[in-house]
Amino acid sequence: MHVSKLLPTAVMTLALSVVTGCAADVTTPAKEASSLQTTGAPSTGAAADSSAGGASGSPSSSTAKPLQLTGTNNVQSADCRGRDTTIDADSSSFFIEGDCGTVTVSGSNNSIYVESADILTVRGNVNGVAVKTVSTLRVDGLNNTVAWVQASNGDHPEVTAGGATNRVTRVSEQQYNDALTEDREL
Repeated sequence: MHVSKLLPTAVMTLALSVVTGCAADVTTPAKEASSLQTTGAPSTGAAADSSAGGASGSPSSSTAKPLQLTGTNNVQSADCRGRDTTIDADSSSFFIEGDCGTVTVSGSNNSIYVESADILTVRGNVNGVAVKTVSTLRVDGLNNTVAWVQASNGDHPEVTAGGATNRVTRVSEQQYNDALTEDREL
């Protein structure tokens, strides 16, 4: 799974800036990097077990049925159409298009791409998640990697991280697109 390939470039940029005593260039996304490593106890959480489609609507709409994706060794594309989306899977790849409300990722060893989410919550372990546009990131569990391109509001999304050795890193849109293209071809 290649979402994790997004992390090394951003981390190397940050590492080089620390070694040379220079700040990372925060105006050029290809060179920009912000990294967060956390320690603490993992949290747990489970999503519903069934897959279901739903009507389109806004994330806060009480009539919009959430999008639920599950499976093991699954590869799937879906359009969240403004709905909240729950992914409870293992060793799977998901490509989520459209503007989502809250996207919650549970399970382990997943590779997930999200076009846009108000809130992205990553639980479970060893997940690689890339989100193009996001307002809030919540990362728990162990060894999760989250790469983001742009914040919906302001320069950076609001980040809350728990668990252990989780990484949250900003990447360029080109890095996101290259990794997305490579994973879709596999």
